[in-house]
Amino acid sequence: MRETGFELLPPPESEPRFTVETFSRPQAEALPERENEDAVVVLENDEALVAAALDGATSIGTVTGAASGPGGRFAAQTAIEGIRRQFASAQSSSELLLAANRYIADQLRLHGIDADSASPLDLSRASGTAVRIDKARQLVEVSHIGEAAALVVHREGMVESVAPPDAESYDATAIALAQKIAEQRGCSLAEALQNPQIFDLMKKSQLTDNAPDGSGAGVLNGSKNAERYIVTKSWPLGQIKQVLLLTDGLWLPTKQFGQEPDWQEMAGVINQRGLAELYRQVTALENDDTDLIKYPRFKKHDDASGVVITV
Repeated sequence: MRETGFELLPPPESEPRFTVETFSRPQAEALPERENEDAVVVLENDEALVAAALDGATSIGTVTGAASGPGGRFAAQTAIEGIRRQFASAQSSSELLLAANRYIADQLRLHGIDADSASPLDLSRASGTAVRIDKARQLVEVSHIGEAAALVVHREGMVESVAPPDAESYDATAIALAQKIAEQRGCSLAEALQNPQIFDLMKKSQLTDNAPDGSGAGVLNGSKNAERYIVTKSWPLGQIKQVLLLTDGLWLPTKQFGQEPDWQEMAGVINQRGLAELYRQVTALENDDTDLIKYPRFKKHDDASGVVITV
């Protein structure tokens, strides 16, 4: 798949025509050897059009060397392969994400890791969102887990978020503590985020991944508990103009951590000039805030990937 571009998928005359744009790029200013931990896929047959965007994250255990499991790129790429394998038989978008999660579990076993008994700190993980457009039923179904965004643009112009961002309590606490440390020590937020207290909070945050009681953060990490965190919505195809699947590296930054981005503005940029222009705007705003003060966040840039389906 090309890093960015437009592709016209020409179904028969009796079926709707879809224009698909894809974009995937490692974080701006990343070292050449750093791999993109995001992944996207678009698949189509006579029955359905399917697309997904995955945002991988390396486990804290792997980062520190305490765990031997693979990194975040593994989770995203493995999830995509799971979707490819389930594509022909899947009848819903949630089936696609569940297949992605099962395939991660299968591949982790090859590394000697049982996802259901391992600590979340030892599991690479991915947020993700998938869409399945059923051509015969004329139905758009979108499923979502974690921090990737799934937006649906209705024909009358309304932009609907499938699942609004939910700032994990420990993440929000970590940012607030880092801001306090930065103020007390007269340093940047980026420097304050290196404090060991912040790292401890990040560990506590990851320990809530797929908590059995539903109180944690949903991720694709091979754990069976991921199923309860998948959110799904559906609409008649005739009501929909576009479906936007975006990892958080393509979100316009906000002045308050965890605040919902302006989805309407983002959809407008995409509709007029595409994903590459949205990426340019996001990167420009982040470049003007190298100390992470105006737009509080954990790092200057993130990997950025997306899929846009226009009906």
